[in-house]
Amino acid sequence: MENTLTNKKRFLAQYWGQYGFEKYHVGREEGRLVPINETSINRIEYVKLKSLKKLSKKDSIELLEILIPKYKGHFKDIKIKKSAEKIEISIYDDFGLFVEINGNGIFYKNWSGVNYSCRSIDGIDFLRRKGYAITWNGVEVPKLKDEYNWLKF
Repeated sequence: MENTLTNKKRFLAQYWGQYGFEKYHVGREEGRLVPINETSINRIEYVKLKSLKKLSKKDSIELLEILIPKYKGHFKDIKIKKSAEKIEISIYDDFGLFVEINGNGIFYKNWSGVNYSCRSIDGIDFLRRKGYAITWNGVEVPKLKDEYNWLKF
């Protein structure tokens, strides 16, 4: 995917309502954070987001309840393991479930490795709504941040 203004606006639209940086004057560094909406989207330099490494236990539990609603209220004993490439959430209780969030999406399986379907689109929307940076259109977060300059932490 190319670094074009059209693609940047499509990326920013995924974070509608989050805050983006808008410059006051071209060529100057002064600016302000404004909500991304239909009037500001053309002027936004970058969106201010959180790294998935900062995923909180509270947000992890809320994410699990979205992904696997039939177990809502049972996600108290979880373990979160974070690395540069992925986040693993292990759910102990009686379930033995495992959720992985990486550049390709959200995956849910049991301890024996059997994959289950989950509401991953709802999970991705939740993470965006909470302001977490995630892969977009096949472009990894480091490239969106360092090469395209579309986001900052």
